[in-house]
Amino acid sequence: APYTAAPAPVCSSSQAWLSAAAAAAIQSKLLLLPHASSLIDALQCLQQLGLVNPGTLFLNAAYAAADALLDTFSARSVLELLAIATSASHMPSQQQTAALLQHLIPLKLSPADVASGMCLLAAIRIRPSAELLSHWYGMTEAAADRLKPSDILQILWACCQWQVLPPTQWLHSVIKGLIPAGRFSSCSPATAAGVCFCLWQLGVQPSPAFVTAVTSAAQHSIMTTAAAAAAGQQPLPGQMWDAESLSVLCFCLLMWSEDSLPVFNAAAAAQAQVVLPYADGPSLLRLGAYLTRALDSDEYSDEQGWQEVLMRTLYDLLPLSPDTAGEITIGIDGVAYKKSRLPFEALSTLYLMVLSPGSVVDNGMLDQLRRCVVYGAESELLTTWDIVSLVPLLKELIQSVVQDVVESGDQEAVISADQMCHEITLDMHTLIRIAYQQRSGAHSTVQEVIPRLAEDADLDMPAVSRDYLKASITAARQREQQLQDALLLAAEGGTAVPESLIEGLAEVAPEDGIRGLVEYVERPFSAAALQRFRRVGGCVSEEWWLKGMQRA
Repeated sequence: APYTAAPAPVCSSSQAWLSAAAAAAIQSKLLLLPHASSLIDALQCLQQLGLVNPGTLFLNAAYAAADALLDTFSARSVLELLAIATSASHMPSQQQTAALLQHLIPLKLSPADVASGMCLLAAIRIRPSAELLSHWYGMTEAAADRLKPSDILQILWACCQWQVLPPTQWLHSVIKGLIPAGRFSSCSPATAAGVCFCLWQLGVQPSPAFVTAVTSAAQHSIMTTAAAAAAGQQPLPGQMWDAESLSVLCFCLLMWSEDSLPVFNAAAAAQAQVVLPYADGPSLLRLGAYLTRALDSDEYSDEQGWQEVLMRTLYDLLPLSPDTAGEITIGIDGVAYKKSRLPFEALSTLYLMVLSPGSVVDNGMLDQLRRCVVYGAESELLTTWDIVSLVPLLKELIQSVVQDVVESGDQEAVISADQMCHEITLDMHTLIRIAYQQRSGAHSTVQEVIPRLAEDADLDMPAVSRDYLKASITAARQREQQLQDALLLAAEGGTAVPESLIEGLAEVAPEDGIRGLVEYVERPFSAAALQRFRRVGGCVSEEWWLKGMQRA
């Protein structure tokens, strides 16, 4: 973006002295400058000399000069001043900033400058007035079919940061302007996926024509890149659908229930085999969940190679202990890549949405997942819903071990398998006890599963524990009924849902809003899975955003 300051150049001591001397000479003359452009030129000159922050006294004097010269500021100069202040880490006062923004309202800007300006203000956490936003929406809507996708992404990203939904007519014009052939193919994959991600964050369900436009462009780019690779050629810069961009697009399609796209799905599965080794945890979860659902039929039996790559990649991304949390560095073809692991809260969603629906998971992977689950539960990193959802994974491991032994007929293998099954059963007992102990805040239907799991695992629950569990389930049902009644009143225009009914609920986050509460009450198991998927799947890197906002 043009208002994002570049890193300061490395200066020699003589250059630093020259910059400081220039700043000292200029400071006393700032109030004598005749025009805002002169002020901006002086500040930018100091930055080019390496003096990004000329000091508090100098900057305060510059902002005072800006006050005196306000009538001479163009809209672009205002944004340039704020960008300079941002890079210097010393902003004008609230009163001065408000005056600058108020000055912007009647001024004209190019649509591209509007996009960069909105992105800048959002990045420095300044929210424009409704009047200024309306002015900017009007200027960009008239040029919707000419706005670069990267400019649209900057505007949408800013709206997401401010949690402001643009006017319906503006959204309609912008989305319609992206549909013609060539619009998405002219931008980078990060830009196309970023636009979709912002629309999803804003709660916008785009038209089928928009979905066709973005998936057709992605499919064409993937196939073109694959053909170039087969011919020994390098793909064009910025046209390769990387793991993060492809997974974010797939995530949005899944959230929009748009997975009946056979040609795109086949292309996405083929590209997944190429990029999954480079994927981080959230990208792996997004891609795996989408492809598992989209390709769940015999029709796509030839496109299942991505599952093998996913399993190999998953080994490195599972959270096994505190020492293996966060980022890891993976070497691929002699190149080091930093990747984020899957958080513990993603294990249940990974199992339910990627591994559980008929996928072939070997015993080694199941055993590694089992260790993750047990550690996560013992460390109180998993909720009762997580544990209830993941205990069947351990049962699946027992069945798989037994089947392997039966097929081998080896007596020593039988003894080893018996020991392993005993250890897994003890782990199941541990998990069920933890689920019982931390049941407070869990939905009643989740708590009701605990005694059934105990019975299946041959775990004897004392009578007193069963009584406590019944009382807990009764209390949970009462709160759920009160919550449902409060949601009905809210839907009819009544008072807001009391915080006391929401406080302590294990599977509802504040950002889920009323819709999340309704889903929690009506469909607790699927609502929790989707909530986790939205939360983990919604994690994207800052570098990816910046890549998408770069103008082609």
